[in-house]
Amino acid sequence: MKTRTLVLILILVMAILIVVGNCATRKIAISEEDFLEAFSGIWINTEYEFKGDVSCVQKFVWYPDGRYKCYSLVTHDVPAGFGRYEIIDMWEDSNGDIWYTLKAQSDIGRGYYMGRISDSGNTNETLYNMFGDPIEEWDPDNVRYRYWIHYRQE
Repeated sequence: MKTRTLVLILILVMAILIVVGNCATRKIAISEEDFLEAFSGIWINTEYEFKGDVSCVQKFVWYPDGRYKCYSLVTHDVPAGFGRYEIIDMWEDSNGDIWYTLKAQSDIGRGYYMGRISDSGNTNETLYNMFGDPIEEWDPDNVRYRYWIHYRQE
């Protein structure tokens, strides 16, 4: 009798964990207007060192009309790269973070972005894949992706 009760309790606990885990990662629809309001603007991180290329840019400017520019240093007037982006997907999670995947075409090539904007709207973490397919899973440690973090400039 005790073993049977213990097994039933374990099954119940596992079922609750599965349901709670699925809710935490559930994609909640977000309008394009709300996404662009959170995403568009100037994002900077002055801790990135200038390396002579666009491997770690200090400043991204994302425009709501599908254009973007990136600058090696926030003080530069001429962008290190520029191009157009297309939204592949956008959603909000149960924590209030806004997620997105983009396809971008620039003056030097094409690539894919996956990003997360914190619920405060002030932090934008981004994965960038210059080669291959769109990014399907958030994995900042994947050596195929560049990971950046930028903060909203007011």
